[in-house]
Amino acid sequence: MVLAKRFGTAVIALTIDETGMAKDVEHKLVIARRLRDFACGRFGLPESDLLFDPLTFTICTGNDDDRKLGLWTLEAIERIRAEIPDCQIILGLSNISFGLNPPARHVLNSVFLDHALRRGLTGAIVHFSKIMPLHKIAEDEARIAEDLIFDRRSEG
Repeated sequence: MVLAKRFGTAVIALTIDETGMAKDVEHKLVIARRLRDFACGRFGLPESDLLFDPLTFTICTGNDDDRKLGLWTLEAIERIRAEIPDCQIILGLSNISFGLNPPARHVLNSVFLDHALRRGLTGAIVHFSKIMPLHKIAEDEARIAEDLIFDRRSEG
């Protein structure tokens, strides 16, 4: 942090602590606060020089424990943005769709990116050729992607 302050550089701060990578909203937020307090409070970095990565994980494992990971990331983005409005928020976007076939990944990544941007995401680590404009995604495919992201289930 001393070097970042001295040279005026931004720093990337991932939501990982002594217990591991934060998955739920509250854990992500607690770590973001700690990182902000450490970097800004202790070392005097401006909040605008913090690039938080609240981490996203695949929602396509088939495990019930993983179904809300995308939704929780979106909620964490929104809450970090509200609490630390001057910060930047980035994601390694394609993690959300790991395990799907390439066409499905393109759709899910594109829809998730749109929702993340609306919640306050300011940057993403993404292969641009793997993102599609939303108007080029069939309505039913976008709805299925949103059903995955928001863990909307129906019987059968």
